[in-house]
Amino acid sequence: MSKSNGRNNHRRSGGKSANFGLYVVLVVVALAVAVTVYAWRSGQKGGAVVGKQAPDITVRDLQGNAVKLSSIHQPVLVTFWQTTCPACQAEFVTLQDLWTEANKSGGPQWTLMLVDLGESADTVKAFMAEHNYNLPVYLDSSGAAGDAYGVYYIPANFFLDRTHKITYKNEGGLPGPEFKKRLDSLTK
Repeated sequence: MSKSNGRNNHRRSGGKSANFGLYVVLVVVALAVAVTVYAWRSGQKGGAVVGKQAPDITVRDLQGNAVKLSSIHQPVLVTFWQTTCPACQAEFVTLQDLWTEANKSGGPQWTLMLVDLGESADTVKAFMAEHNYNLPVYLDSSGAAGDAYGVYYIPANFFLDRTHKITYKNEGGLPGPEFKKRLDSLTK
């Protein structure tokens, strides 16, 4: 026989579920801390700020030639994108229309720099051909240009004036009229 000391020697019911609940809370808190630290550290590696000079990036065109932003002496729309991004695909329709129109009227007063993040030249060429786009596309195979601009979401659009100061930025997509308005303000 066991001795009884007057206390309840039975295990509390729900002990396992209480431990599980504590475990879930700890995991959620740990994930929140990790995401916060990651976002903070990612922000440390660079970022384009409205009103400041744009980071001078070097990217490659589809033929493999290096192109440096500082070699362009016009206002520039820098757009970071990928072929699998639905919002990017939607923007391309607008950008093709704007680029075609700009080239009809004596040549564009601005430059378009569409920077694909991390995809191969073959993938990008196939996408451009499939949709019959005739746009200046560049590759950021290493992700260095995207990092320099602090890109988190695509499409990411950066409007640069003649001196390459950032006048406006947007991540996640812009409607067509907003593109036209922003580009018109760059060329005045």
